[in-house]
Amino acid sequence: MARYGGGALRKSRTKGAFPDSWSLPFAVGVELLAGFLEAVTITEDEMIGVRAGDERALRAIGAYVKVLRGAMAVGVPPLPCFSLSVVDPSRGGTRAERVRANGVPAVWLTPPQYASTKTIMWMHGGAFIFCHTGTHARLLSSLGAAADAKVLSVEYSLCPDEGRYADMLREVTRAYEWLVDADGGGADPKDVVVGGDSAGGHLALGLIAELAKKKREEEDGGGGARENQVRSIHWSPYDRVRVVNADP
Repeated sequence: MARYGGGALRKSRTKGAFPDSWSLPFAVGVELLAGFLEAVTITEDEMIGVRAGDERALRAIGAYVKVLRGAMAVGVPPLPCFSLSVVDPSRGGTRAERVRANGVPAVWLTPPQYASTKTIMWMHGGAFIFCHTGTHARLLSSLGAAADAKVLSVEYSLCPDEGRYADMLREVTRAYEWLVDADGGGADPKDVVVGGDSAGGHLALGLIAELAKKKREEEDGGGGARENQVRSIHWSPYDRVRVVNADP
């Protein structure tokens, strides 16, 4: 899988220039990452051990992962504020603020002159093993500026050393509950769009499933289930549907 990833990056590079949205440091980081991936050799025994949860195998794979994270540590600063039709540098740039969402690390990205109640909760991609708000800041600040929405970027635990998928999903669910709590993020669920790219899109779908499960449990328990319509957008191979209005 690692060799395939490196080859795919290099192959896409030979077709033409990098996308205009990529900064020079990010493009250099992709080149370095591609070269590293092409050189990685992961044995079949290691992969079997990882699937079985063997700690020795996990530590061995973890060594590769840490180098990957180092290559991807080149953060992209948030874009200066823009609208779809007018560029006005005097309006300043996106503001970033680190918060704890029910104990889960997260970052608020707020576009200048934010004047709505709309909120985007985003889970970054990165194969569940790397990336963070810094690597996705250009994407997230662009989304916020275009939608006139605050963006909450959730920095969930990463595999294999920080947590497993179940841990990630629990953290994302806790972050959402904090976001729509009056004493937390204070967002109205009707104003929230949940989204993610790649692995983050998978977590966004997992969050919707968790909310649906909780609603059914509330209904089965005889309690009044709360209104819980969730709007979601995914850029992920796990779901071919780009925009979903889900009523769990």
